[in-house]
Amino acid sequence: MKDLKAKIITVAFALTFAFSLAACNNAEVKSPNAGNARTEAPTEAPTEVPTEAPTEAPTEAPTEAPTEAPTEAPTEAPTEAPTEAPTEAPTEAPANTPSEGGNEEAATLAKSMLGKPFTWAGASPEKGFDNSGLIYFTLRESGYASCPRLLNEQTEIGAKFTDYSAVKVGDLLFFNTDVGANKAQFGGIYVGGGKMIYSPDVNEFVREADITQSWWKDMFVFGVSVNY
Repeated sequence: MKDLKAKIITVAFALTFAFSLAACNNAEVKSPNAGNARTEAPTEAPTEVPTEAPTEAPTEAPTEAPTEAPTEAPTEAPTEAPTEAPTEAPTEAPANTPSEGGNEEAATLAKSMLGKPFTWAGASPEKGFDNSGLIYFTLRESGYASCPRLLNEQTEIGAKFTDYSAVKVGDLLFFNTDVGANKAQFGGIYVGGGKMIYSPDVNEFVREADITQSWWKDMFVFGVSVNY
């Protein structure tokens, strides 16, 4: 009994093996290129790519710009300027400008006192001068014998004027350091050329002043015309 089972098993195994072998042979007959399809991949990639790019760009651009600009500008400027200027200067001195004329003797004497010391109550070259003392000495020695000694009296010896253009050589000019005041504080003798001689203050000397400067014009109170 055991031998019969063994034979049956052997026969079954042999049949199974035979059917399996036949199935494999049939598969190879039906798809002979199947293995090749799996193992062969394309080995050559496209080697040609476009190597030529457009090399010709538009080479013709407008090369001619307008070469003709307006070449004709006005070449003739007005050549005629006014050639006639006023050749005659005003003969009248402008306002606030000292005029000339008057007593030259008084001017010369006053200039000769330059450098004399200021001295209270002084009225002579030997002692020196205070402010009104120089005026007193100069006018008396130049022909105005009645000249008073005090400053406030000297302001009343002639016609007053408030414009520099009216002053003459030998006239008196009075000032005040308090600008705008109408009372004389000190004075001097006009000697021409815009200059005045006066004796200023303690520890100073008889000097010359340029009364055309703005500082003096601001301090100017009035002048007195002297009839020698």
